[in-house]
Amino acid sequence: LDPEQRLAAPVLYRALKSTEALWLDGHRHSDSLRAAMEHVLAAEPLAKVEYVSVAHVDSLFEWQGPIPTGERAIFSMAVQFGKTRLIDNLLVG
Repeated sequence: LDPEQRLAAPVLYRALKSTEALWLDGHRHSDSLRAAMEHVLAAEPLAKVEYVSVAHVDSLFEWQGPIPTGERAIFSMAVQFGKTRLIDNLLVG
């Protein structure tokens, strides 16, 4: 990463943590959680999103619709900064 990209790269962590805050606040609809991550990432012009994911912890299948109470999820993403692909994830629940 060049210096400008290094300054922009923490947007991945911000996207995960802000979505975790929604989760902790009781938001459990997978589409809304994915949209929240995409919204934070979209604010960074250097970030080119490949994917965002809200998946079941054990199977890694994408959650569709509401996530039942007591279930866990893994938030993950891949984002390009120039030629560099960054990935990050966060386990919730």
